[in-house]
Amino acid sequence: MIDLIGDGVDLVNGNRDYNGYGASRTAFSKLYNRLVSLFFQMELKDSNCGVKMLTRRAADPNSLFHYGLPLMVPLLKVRGFKSRELDVALHERKNGESKYFENGRFLGGPKNLWDLTYHSIMLFSLLAHAPIESRRQKTRLDKTVSS
Repeated sequence: MIDLIGDGVDLVNGNRDYNGYGASRTAFSKLYNRLVSLFFQMELKDSNCGVKMLTRRAADPNSLFHYGLPLMVPLLKVRGFKSRELDVALHERKNGESKYFENGRFLGGPKNLWDLTYHSIMLFSLLAHAPIESRRQKTRLDKTVSS
């Protein structure tokens, strides 16, 4: 990942191999990633992979998580940051359990409806605010250049 950062690339994102995921989790994750890629015109296949590397310029601690961790990559895309993707291997989970597939129930059952609703609202919020977020980054870069 370190070798891919630089030369205009501000974000290197992992692309999971999905080995060890069940069929429903793989299908749900791939559907989510396709929708996000379509909405934000991204070439990345797995925007929600937890393995990421960012430049200091992209990692603005004051606003990077405004739309939640799952939408960090689309937010950076909207702000004009360039990205690359690198295949990463998943390993068997040693501790804990996925909250979305708890007790064998798809999406963890009714208790996770709030999470899904919240993330859906954040997704639509980022879509609605994309023009503002794009201008925010341009203004920030202009200030940096003029300093």
